[in-house]
Amino acid sequence: MRTQFNSSSTFSVSSASYSSSSEDEEIREPTQADHLALMINGVLLGRTERLIDLLFYLESNMSDIQSNKENQLNCIKEKKEEIFAVANQSSNNIAALVLCGLLHAFGLGVKYNGELAKEYYQQAIQKNDLIARVCLGSFYYKNQRYTLA
Repeated sequence: MRTQFNSSSTFSVSSASYSSSSEDEEIREPTQADHLALMINGVLLGRTERLIDLLFYLESNMSDIQSNKENQLNCIKEKKEEIFAVANQSSNNIAALVLCGLLHAFGLGVKYNGELAKEYYQQAIQKNDLIARVCLGSFYYKNQRYTLA
């Protein structure tokens, strides 16, 4: 199975070859920003496993993201309004709440704001989300608040 992207950032996953509506349209390999966008879209759809993928991705690629290597930070900035809208409109999308906390905790696409990060994490924790508990504990640990972690 192969994922292919065209220049307009649409994608298709199939075992067959990709067919484009235009014969001249170039098919390219997906970039890190494409993968990041797919994970974010999964979170916006409420898929918890995409949030877990995203957590691991952020931890292992933070320096590349912050330096905007392969336009990953631009991808986050383009999606941030949609992310916050989904989190604030649909309190049932716990994954989106945690993602908002992550954006504030890491200062990705938004200015770093530890208090807002904690608020988003706590909203998700009130809905019994274990991932939010881990994120909040990690946040406290990274900020040397060991007794709260």
